[in-house]
Amino acid sequence: MRLKSVIHQLVLYVSALLLLSQAVASEAQAQQAASFSVPKSVFYQHETIEVSFSGGSGSNTDWIGIYPTGIQPGGQSATDWKYLNNTRTAPAAGHTQSSGKVTFTATTLSPGQYSLWFLSNNGYGQLAQAVNFAVYSAADQPKLTVKNSALGIGEPLALEFYNPNPAKTDWVGVYARGVIPGPGSAAWAYLNGTKTATSPVASGSLSIPLALAAGHYDGWLLADDGYTAKAGPVAFSIKETRPIAWVSPQFSLYQAVSGQNYQLKLSAFLRKNSSAATYQLMSGPGWLTLSPDGMLQGMPALTDVGSQQLVVRALDLTQQTVVDATITLPVLTPLQQEQSAVKVMTYNVWRAFGQVNQGYQKGLESILTSAADIIGLQEANVALAAKLADELGWYHAVGTYPGIQIISRFPVAETTNIDFSLVTKIKLPYANNLSVWLANTHLDPHYYGPYAAELAGATSQSVLIEELRSQRLPQIKTLLLGLQPLLAQSAETPVLLLGDFNVPSHLDWTAATAAKRNGVGKVIWPTSDAVAKAGFIDSYRQIHPNPLTKPGDTWSPVFQGTEPQDRIDRIYWQGRALKPIAARTFTTAVETTIGREGSSITPVANNTWPSDHAAVVTEMALRYHPADFDKNDQIDSRDVSLFRQQLTLPVLPQTFDFNHDGRVDQLDIRAMMTLCQRARCASL
Repeated sequence: MRLKSVIHQLVLYVSALLLLSQAVASEAQAQQAASFSVPKSVFYQHETIEVSFSGGSGSNTDWIGIYPTGIQPGGQSATDWKYLNNTRTAPAAGHTQSSGKVTFTATTLSPGQYSLWFLSNNGYGQLAQAVNFAVYSAADQPKLTVKNSALGIGEPLALEFYNPNPAKTDWVGVYARGVIPGPGSAAWAYLNGTKTATSPVASGSLSIPLALAAGHYDGWLLADDGYTAKAGPVAFSIKETRPIAWVSPQFSLYQAVSGQNYQLKLSAFLRKNSSAATYQLMSGPGWLTLSPDGMLQGMPALTDVGSQQLVVRALDLTQQTVVDATITLPVLTPLQQEQSAVKVMTYNVWRAFGQVNQGYQKGLESILTSAADIIGLQEANVALAAKLADELGWYHAVGTYPGIQIISRFPVAETTNIDFSLVTKIKLPYANNLSVWLANTHLDPHYYGPYAAELAGATSQSVLIEELRSQRLPQIKTLLLGLQPLLAQSAETPVLLLGDFNVPSHLDWTAATAAKRNGVGKVIWPTSDAVAKAGFIDSYRQIHPNPLTKPGDTWSPVFQGTEPQDRIDRIYWQGRALKPIAARTFTTAVETTIGREGSSITPVANNTWPSDHAAVVTEMALRYHPADFDKNDQIDSRDVSLFRQQLTLPVLPQTFDFNHDGRVDQLDIRAMMTLCQRARCASL
């Protein structure tokens, strides 16, 4: 009997342990599944504290309580509390809420530090990690007020602010309407009215110079060199009142191709004001139409090949202004299109064109002047690519890091990110449906190597020690590793890598260039060396191999004097289908230069060129002529024989119309022979 009693007691004990462990596990699962949050960590006494929750124990009496920070629930009464139905009356048994919101009024709380607790079943069992927040009196709430909410172009923004508990680096940032503060503000200033923080400022007036295009904007009071909002947004608008005008009374457009639909948006070529402009086609070819909002479209025939002339009128009905432009539109054959180049550009836009007056308009016009087709932008703000693409009638892509963006005349097929770099697949305008991958990056700007070369006794080794303090090498290695799957297919789909690398190239620092760099000669810059070892070719240095006669400096057309000049913006390429045929640095007029970086930029505010970098433009063309059927980089008798075989097919592309008569037939053989690069072709 004693043995049975002991066994019975053991069974009861084990059962109790199992039940207890199940209860603990159940409570742990409930706690793990439960969560709650508030939208910010500071509230003022007139505000509502909105608590979002999900999960819980499943009890109808789960509740949320507010306690002074440091007080455990049960140690004293809650300062305020509610059930999950947002009342102090529990719902009926079985009626539970798995998610929702509970609100408290901060007026019931004295200023101080508090904790929110998510608690179970009318008790003190913790369901989720406590959330801390602070309550301040209404008198302590920062305020930001716009004094002039309707501005003209070039007018400064006038603000008043109240900033209790100030930090020295509290600041005001200007962003496009609806954009949440982050890197790439359109304009900014510390509360002392400058871009150099001196001491905390608790209240006052502020005037911020604006170099912004017409549009709608928000001002924000932001904390301590970061993006936490202390006050705002406060809305204001900028209106353009000057008369409309074409960027030039005569200009050329991107080419049309016979037998293909053509579409181009004209509004980018017009300097607009805040009134809506309308467009009329006064004269031009019959195949072309123009909508009132400025969209040219139509399909030219083979008989339209050549240079077409049209006159377009823009009307501002508000100001009763009419301006005309004479426009040249080249029309190509499909074969000529195959031989045309695609212009690729890398463009650091200097804080979204925000550092010069009317920077956006100047930036837009610089893109038109460059005639670029695909552009990698660095230092953009969130909205820049979308705004430019809308104005141009282009496509665009924005990555997870908004400062790096792409705009393209041609369709963007895919977009991905590798670390902070943006990678897009773009379909090119060729008959073989060729696409290209474009990777756009902007590497770490710190520990700039050329500054180390200025020091007395500098050597290649001392320069590289400084260079390796930066994050550029690990950043480019991460990008190159991520590109490996694309590089493996680059024979079919070429890969371009461009951007602001913030470091020179090993192709530029040689023994021959030592005299211009304080005697420091050959430097194998690890970033450019890694790119080269990954199989990429530097397009500018491929076209211009001598760094002495063609330095190609992109840093900096603005910062001159003793500022070291170097080629830190580059376009690399890899793949058999394309080849570079031209490369150049590009700026519009740079009327004023200043000294080293860090100098006041006020003197350059009226420059036409809106960046502190020069852009780079590389022209890429199909590597193989359509008549090079065997793709051996020459047109010869074998290609003629292969073309004869192609002529037996029922349908052939117009890219084989070598005599431009609108047909692909035997007559094109003779035209093809004139393209031959070996004399004996003509005797076939």
